[in-house]
Formats: sequence, structure tokens, C-alpha cells
Amino acid sequence: MLELVEEWSLGPDHPLKQPMLRCARALIQNEPLPWHDASAVMQEIGLYDGQRAALGIAYFAGDSSTSEGDIALSNTNHRIRETWVTKGV
Repeated sequence: MLELVEEWSLGPDHPLKQPMLRCARALIQNEPLPWHDASAVMQEIGLYDGQRAALGIAYFAGDSSTSEGDIALSNTNHRIRETWVTKGV
């Protein structure tokens, strides 16, 4: 799987490319990102309407093993998705 991520990393540049590569690696290696880092990536993703798959990857890449992390990730996810629904995307 990491070979696929490395291949993807050679593709075109986008502002979300590096944060998403970090999230993908965290998921594949089963090494969750600190929840505050994952939440920050989710907020970046939220700037790009309708990027639900990317949002899901960042959400699941975050460390939700504590109640604080779980609540923060869930709240960020919910807030962004609600914003998109309100916008109709």
C-alpha cells in the first residue's frame, strides 16, 4: 500500500496533497496522527467544498483513543459536513 501512496505522491500538486499523504501514511502504518493535527487537516479540507472522501481519510487518520480526541474529531467532521450541506454541496 505504501508503494501506491508513493506513486500518488508523484502526481500533480494541490494544497491538500501533502496533508493527505500524511494521513494516508498514518492509516496504512497504523500510526494515528495526534487528534489536533488530524483536526487541522480536516479544517483545511473543509475549505474545498464537498471533499467528503478526503475528510473521511483525515478523520480516520486521527487518534480518537481518548474522549477528548474522539469528541474533537467528531465535532470537526460534523461541523464541516453541515457547512457543506448548508451550501448544497
